[in-house]
Amino acid sequence: TILQQVEKVAQQYGITIHKEIQPFIVQTWPTRDPRGHIMTLGYVMKYNWDLKKWSDAKSVQWMKPEVAVQLPRLAKPHRDIIISYMTQFLDHQPA
Repeated sequence: TILQQVEKVAQQYGITIHKEIQPFIVQTWPTRDPRGHIMTLGYVMKYNWDLKKWSDAKSVQWMKPEVAVQLPRLAKPHRDIIISYMTQFLDHQPA
């Protein structure tokens, strides 16, 4: 299942999951990609992870969802997922 795959990746990268993995969004975009129908599934969980230890990026950082949705180059589908998270779990919409 998808949840088993998430748990497998978490184990591979040293992520400790502290709460059950829960789906929170399913979105489809039938015409977004000319190669075929696109579906996005979003999951939420509480975890511990040392981001810098596992990243090969020179500059990597966590950011609050309120900041992330303001990024000028953030694709609309990604923005929609973050807004959905904010609405469902933080009980507010971005400014």
